[in-house]
Amino acid sequence: MRKLSGVIGCLFVTATFIFAPAKSSAAEDDVLPTASAAQMLALADKALSAGHLSAEDQARNLVRRGLAHEILGDRKEALTDFSAAISGQALSAAEQSDTLYDRGITLDELGRTDEAVRDYTAALALRPNFAAALNNRGNALRRLGRLSEARSDYEASMRIGNPHPEYPNYGMGQIAEALGQPAAAVEYYRSALAANPQFALAEDRLIATNRKFRDMLSAKYVRFTPIETPGMHTWMVWRRNLAAFAPLLFQ
Repeated sequence: MRKLSGVIGCLFVTATFIFAPAKSSAAEDDVLPTASAAQMLALADKALSAGHLSAEDQARNLVRRGLAHEILGDRKEALTDFSAAISGQALSAAEQSDTLYDRGITLDELGRTDEAVRDYTAALALRPNFAAALNNRGNALRRLGRLSEARSDYEASMRIGNPHPEYPNYGMGQIAEALGQPAAAVEYYRSALAANPQFALAEDRLIATNRKFRDMLSAKYVRFTPIETPGMHTWMVWRRNLAAFAPLLFQ
């Protein structure tokens, strides 16, 4: 019943929209309709203020309220709720891992990157095959300049079958750019777009890398015909490009 995943600047964000009273794991298949973050916040507040909750239910409602705060942009309040849920040690190992991951995202967004790395690491200690945590830790390590460690996390994330390979591929492209390896960066961005043709971040970096290559050719007085067309990395765009490119081969 846990997650709806998205991305902000290649940062995996999870949000729990289920607002049913805390249940045992056996009952978690009975999913109620989704609610807005504001509704989730109000319901969690109501449950917490009512009292008489078990330690586990208290922690789960703190997590739900923290996620609602996170979605609404109230990151300090989210941090407080996640920390209270974690410190209670009442959650299952899987839920504790999720909550450490959620707090890591909040810390990341607050610019507390070293602390975020620690939370992603703690989440991975409880669940070693947590692909999103590997990817987010890789992002944080990359921003800290720890490129070798970041690369290891991205590679591990892909190796265990990350369902969104565009994200670690994008991170690997960023590392390649930082190391002055534009050809490798292009291949990683292409792999990201092959996994998700609508992934705008990779599209933007691929265009930027190609423009740098174009500028380098111009600086060396190499004759070429630049063609830049609107659209994403899709078959219809490739088809238009092929139609424009093929005649140039026979001039």
